[in-house]
Amino acid sequence: MENRASLLTAEVRALVGTTLPPKVSTTVTAQDIRKYCEACDDMNPLFVDEKHARKGPNKGIVAPPTYYQVVLDFLTLGAFGPVQPGVDTDQEIAWFKKTLKVGRALDATQTMEFFEPIRPGDVLSGQARIAKIGQKQLRVGPAFLVTLERTCTNQKGKVVCKETREFFYY
Repeated sequence: MENRASLLTAEVRALVGTTLPPKVSTTVTAQDIRKYCEACDDMNPLFVDEKHARKGPNKGIVAPPTYYQVVLDFLTLGAFGPVQPGVDTDQEIAWFKKTLKVGRALDATQTMEFFEPIRPGDVLSGQARIAKIGQKQLRVGPAFLVTLERTCTNQKGKVVCKETREFFYY
């Protein structure tokens, strides 16, 4: 592939394995879960009705599996500094664009694995790590392909979920 070495410099390769953003925690409340469910228009009684949920498989209210994104995105949005007008609202993407010296980002893939239910009272922590950086040829030219692994754990140290995201930066 043309220009492969010029994009994948030693400086870029050194980013692989970097952990970001700093690990931060937040406590989940039943009200937070309800707000998320309202926003997603998913009022499943297992998520919002304590009496009904106690009879269910989890013996109480749990969050929808994708609630973890609130935690990881919350941690990401402020981790790289305050949001600036006219700048990407996803500070993680803004950081990569600045670091890789590119102007655009394109979300390529997202996979998720769920391990533990999220319950009111859980203290969730999120951590992101740069797993790989490669180069691909797009129609618009060469691009970085960045693989980011994000993990969400609870206060017991149990992994709630793992997410792998890939972005093209060009």
